[in-house]
Amino acid sequence: MEWQTRFSPLNLSTQDALPELSISRLDHLGMITMVGDDKKSYLHGQVTCDVVSLEKDQSTLGAHCDAKGKVWSVFRLFHHGDGYGMIQPKSAIEIELKEIKKYAVFSKVTIEESNDVILGVAGVNADAFVSALNEDAGDVRIINGGTAVKVEANRWLLVVTEEAAQALIENSDATLTTRELWTRFDIESALPFVSATAQNEHIPQALNI
Repeated sequence: MEWQTRFSPLNLSTQDALPELSISRLDHLGMITMVGDDKKSYLHGQVTCDVVSLEKDQSTLGAHCDAKGKVWSVFRLFHHGDGYGMIQPKSAIEIELKEIKKYAVFSKVTIEESNDVILGVAGVNADAFVSALNEDAGDVRIINGGTAVKVEANRWLLVVTEEAAQALIENSDATLTTRELWTRFDIESALPFVSATAQNEHIPQALNI
């Protein structure tokens, strides 16, 4: 069985017990990567968050806006590989990629859409699961094939190659779910989500950014 087909919806009411460990395939999310000598200064000048002060073991939410202050995208920013990763709704990336690359011709920076797989790990055993991959204490950790990024207690994003994702799935006894459970957690945590249909509709303050 292909590893991608092993994920299924998990229909839970608010009264049902949550899995102690779940891995969700987050195919509604994508990522833009940025590498190059000028990556820090270029990105810092384009987005609302403080890129310069972002430590290797930290992530932050940020927004990229048009000239009128309306949001093109809301993303989670972190160090990834030789540069930065910006996880955001996949549907927003086509327009966002064009907009954030608009002035890149003047800088030593390469901006691309990533092909990495994005998984969500959640449950009371999620922190322990990630610590088994890398026992460092930070909220962003290098793991085999990619990066683990903490969203909140016992909830992590894993951004990894397809080969690494397959190995994680095949060697785990976690409940494998499609994106619905993860989306529920995002809503409960009031995390902003700007898809293609909501681009250029809001200012960052309205999204708690």
